[in-house]
Amino acid sequence: MSLAIVGEGASYEFRWRRWALLQDTVAAHLDTVFSGPAYPRLEAIGQALALGSIRIPARELGDEIERLRQRLKECTIDMLRIGARTAAVLYPVAHTGYRSISPVELAQLTPVGSARDLAEYFSSMLDSFADVCAKPYPDGSVEVFDG
Repeated sequence: MSLAIVGEGASYEFRWRRWALLQDTVAAHLDTVFSGPAYPRLEAIGQALALGSIRIPARELGDEIERLRQRLKECTIDMLRIGARTAAVLYPVAHTGYRSISPVELAQLTPVGSARDLAEYFSSMLDSFADVCAKPYPDGSVEVFDG
C-alpha cells in the first residue's frame, strides 16, 4: 500500500507503513493527552486511506514538518514505536497499545541504515513532504491520496 502527496510542482509517493511508523512514533512520544495531536496535519494524511483523497493546507503541513524534524533530532532510533492499528494491518495477530519494534521487524519494515536519530531515519520522507509543500496548488493546498 502506498500514499501520495501532490502539489502543483512536485509529488511524492511513499509506503504506507513508513508513514504509519512515523505517525505511531509521534503519537506515542510527542502528542499529549490534554491538547491532542501535536501535528494534526501530519495525522490527517492517514484519512486518505479511508476517504481516498484529501486536501491539506500546504503551509501548515510544511510548518509542522519542520517543527517535527527538530523534535525528532532528540529521539533515538530505539524510540521508534508501532501502534495497535499498524500492527493489526502488518501482522495477523493483535497487539495492544504502542510497543517498541524489534531489530528483526525493523530490518524487515524499513532498515535503519546509518541513521543516528529519528530525524535522519525519516529524513527522505520529511524532505519530500517539505518539497511538495513548497510547491502547492494555486489554492495553497496539497492533495494526499491512496496510491
